[in-house]
Amino acid sequence: ILYDLNVIDEKIFSICLSKKNGYLGLSQILGIYTYVETQQEINFINLLPSNDNLFEIKIDYFKINNIKIEKEFISYLDTSTSHTFFPKNLYDQIITYLLLINNNLKKNLNNEFCQIIPKEEKNIFYNNFPDIIVNFKNFIYVWKPKNYFYENNTNVNNQINVCLTFRELNNNNIDNNKIILGTDFMQDYEIVFDKNKQKIAFINTECDKLFSDLTKGIKSSNIYENSEAISDNYEITSDLNYINNNHLSSNIIETNENKNDEDYEILISDSKSN
Repeated sequence: ILYDLNVIDEKIFSICLSKKNGYLGLSQILGIYTYVETQQEINFINLLPSNDNLFEIKIDYFKINNIKIEKEFISYLDTSTSHTFFPKNLYDQIITYLLLINNNLKKNLNNEFCQIIPKEEKNIFYNNFPDIIVNFKNFIYVWKPKNYFYENNTNVNNQINVCLTFRELNNNNIDNNKIILGTDFMQDYEIVFDKNKQKIAFINTECDKLFSDLTKGIKSSNIYENSEAISDNYEITSDLNYINNNHLSSNIIETNENKNDEDYEILISDSKSN
């Protein structure tokens, strides 16, 4: 909608999620923290053609320590689901390996593998588990234990119920190679979705720090000045377009004067209330 209203110049957005917070970037508002602090190279991954307008990407293999699961999978990123869903064959292999590391993980009534641990031992618990490596052709994604587990409840004895986030994809076809990557998979990466070029990129980012920096009273003018400095210092591509709420609202209202569509009236109403 924003692209069609000429508020943003490109069909690009980014998200950056952590356990507690999230950040959404429109157009080329992306990688502020990453560019300045870590100067990471961005490796874009080509999207697969999709009739359903999904963000589908190919996975070459999974690796857990020295165990390599060599099978090509088709995955798509779904920000509307909290959990990642694996086909049965892949799910069983990963679960089997993790249970060899810790057989105290037990399946509950929701078919989740969980364990109750003292809250102060949380970091020790995570450190006992390996990273899950996902190879996306030209990018190696590292899924940390702190992100493929989630903390369910804290009880009176200061204990927490820690559960695996990923689930088995309910499908009768045991050889199904489709994977749904939910928001549990997206944490601590800024993910850039480029609809123009049909590409996405994962940028390892401290999303909590990024969110905190952006909410400490940083003015939109300062962000724009910083973006110019970033472009000068790191030769980042052309003009970064930063849009504050006033600019967004005025553009929508201005465009709406030439349109009578009811949807635009609703959008204007929402932007004014916000």
